[in-house]
Amino acid sequence: MTDPTLAALSAAIAAHPDEPVPREQYKDGLQEIADEGDEDARARLAFVRCQEAIPALKAAGHGDACEVVNGLRRRNGIGSQALPHCNECQDLQFFEHRERELLAAHEHEWRRIGVCEACGGEGSCEDWKAHTSSLCLTCGGTGDVGGLLLPPLPSQVLNTGEHWRHRVDFVRGHITTVYATLAEVFKRRRFKCGQCGDSEPNLMSDTCPRCGSSELQSPGDWHPTPRAMAWVRAFPVTGVVLTDRVPYHIGYGHAWFNADRLRPNLSVPSDCQLPSVIFAALPQEPHGGRAANGRYVVDERFVAEPTRDLATAALSRAVAQVLRAHVARRTGGGSDEM
Repeated sequence: MTDPTLAALSAAIAAHPDEPVPREQYKDGLQEIADEGDEDARARLAFVRCQEAIPALKAAGHGDACEVVNGLRRRNGIGSQALPHCNECQDLQFFEHRERELLAAHEHEWRRIGVCEACGGEGSCEDWKAHTSSLCLTCGGTGDVGGLLLPPLPSQVLNTGEHWRHRVDFVRGHITTVYATLAEVFKRRRFKCGQCGDSEPNLMSDTCPRCGSSELQSPGDWHPTPRAMAWVRAFPVTGVVLTDRVPYHIGYGHAWFNADRLRPNLSVPSDCQLPSVIFAALPQEPHGGRAANGRYVVDERFVAEPTRDLATAALSRAVAQVLRAHVARRTGGGSDEM
């Protein structure tokens, strides 16, 4: 299914995740193609409708919280097998089963973005940068620029069995959340010129090739990886969960620390430290101190949320926000520096 109109609508959904109009137009386009006999369009349309129906039914109180079923169980006994079922609960079970069925059959294709240019879709390369590994470092051996597929060769599946290496969450038929490590989302340039800001100076020389300055700083700044930028260009990603980052419990909350502002005598685990570019995107109080919602900020060194789940959710949104801002600058012809 490579209809150019659908591709344009998918790009519009990715660029504006919260806008309802592109999503409705996308469903209309899927319906037109499905009516022409396209099985892929029929499956994608059915998946979108399932994912729209499931939260609507749950919000209406059906499923585990259904008062009709629970009331009958209380009257007739929890173990009763002759209980009548709520029609909406039956619909919910059908949609959930159909959702799992469609994902099992089509998830691989729905995760696909495009061929990785670094390896030509082979998943491996002979470049010296790969060191002892034959995997393509750009796509993680998947052959796809987004790196969300399974590697094409069984020998390249690293302790994953038949499971996906990267978990993703689908909402309304599109990927909205990606789970990955910090190194897969951001990388740090090795050196940066302190005079002109060039972040990729010639390492064979002691001076910056752009301005000739010898003020080379190490390490350089952080910037998104090609695969992370591919995610937000192709999908309406609103959250990126960093699986190797865990907020630090500090007694009255769970905190993220700014790795570039830590005091020398302050020792905190590395998995709760964040680059400044991500830390700056976290919600912060303007003057520090405890806020009404429980958030706590001190001197731009750390941000604490009342619970671990809130801290993880805040970081997920912040990472996606940084990626989207970077893609917007690149699309608008802005600077590549962060």
